[in-house]
Formats: sequence, C-alpha cells, structure tokens
Amino acid sequence: MKILRYLASLLALAAAHPATAQNDAQDISQHYHISLYAGLSVPHVSNADRGNAAAYPNPISEQYDSFWKPTEGGGATAHLVNIGPTALGLDLRGAGINNLVNSYLGEPNGYQGEGYELLGLQFAYRKPKQIRPYAQFSYGGFSTFADAAAPNSTSSYNQTYLGYEVFAGIDYHLIRFVDFRAVEIGAGNAFHRGNINGVAINNLTVFNIDTGILVHF
Repeated sequence: MKILRYLASLLALAAAHPATAQNDAQDISQHYHISLYAGLSVPHVSNADRGNAAAYPNPISEQYDSFWKPTEGGGATAHLVNIGPTALGLDLRGAGINNLVNSYLGEPNGYQGEGYELLGLQFAYRKPKQIRPYAQFSYGGFSTFADAAAPNSTSSYNQTYLGYEVFAGIDYHLIRFVDFRAVEIGAGNAFHRGNINGVAINNLTVFNIDTGILVHF
C-alpha cells in the first residue's frame, strides 16, 4: 500500500507540473547511467512441476500445474552506450524473493509461487520525450512452487530451471530522475537442468505483466 500511495503522489505531481516534467526529461534523458526499479510483478506459469503422484517403486508419473501469482520485483539497469536516440544497457532483475526464501523455510502443501534472477541486454528509446519504450532479452534461473502431487506431502513442491524471457515496456517520465513503468510484458521458456529417474521434465512457460517506479542516477 505504501508503494501505491507513493506512486499516486508522483502521478499527481507530474500532472500538476507537466512542463517541468518534460523539461527534466530533456535535460537528463541522455545523461543518467544507472536506473533502479521496483514494483509489482504478476506472472503466469504453465507446466510448473508438482512432482510424482505415485509412490516408489511404482512408475514415475510427473504432474504439472498452471497458475497466476502476484509478487514483488525489482532490479537495476546500467546504461552502457548511447546510439543516436537509443541506448544499450545491461539489466539485472529478480522477482519472487519471498519464494526463494520459502525454498529454505518450506511452505505448507498448496502454496504456489514463482521467482527468477535474470541478466539481460536492454535497448531503450531515450530521445527527450516523456514516453520511453524499451525491449530486452534476459537469461537466468527460475524457481517454482506448486501444490505437491504426492498424496501425503506436507510441503509444496519446489523445482528449478534455466531459461530466457523477452520483455517490452513503456516508461513515463514523472519528475526529475523518476519514471513510472506504466506497463511491462514478458514471455519466455525455461528448461529443467536434468531429469528424474530418466524422465525429462516439461519445459516451463512464463508470462509476466509488471509495473513500478524507476529512479535514475
């Protein structure tokens, strides 16, 4: 709720002083080097592994689940090179930190969640305007929690993957050094790094809708 209240105040300030926001965008858009961002991430996960429904030594029967699970997200972008009105940057991001912590603490069966840590290249259009589109390709690790298939399980089933995600979004300049990430959409695939008793695990399909606040330095 604090993030939402802060976002509302920034939007109100930008609406009250649109000329100032546009002048700031023209002054600094080509000069900042690091952007930090945080906000809400709403991922949809398909083929999250639930484990084996049959007890050993019965045949392996992996089960899968699909779900939406809102979580927090954030990261940093280092703007490396300006090429005309565009910029090339290196982006490091993560989401679902609570899910990563839960992988060590253990969650009761029925818990669902997804997290990732990704490194990628970002191409952004940074001509002095208030609306700034961008796109990026990222690669890294994904982690899922799903309702365990085993009938007597007392904790959710955790699985890890390696994969990629392609993002595209629009940032809107609010006030000096602050942007609003109006929308970001991502889609990708992740692959299990092995198999279970010789049986390959299905690929994980991910889709994200994100929003948040950026602060530039």
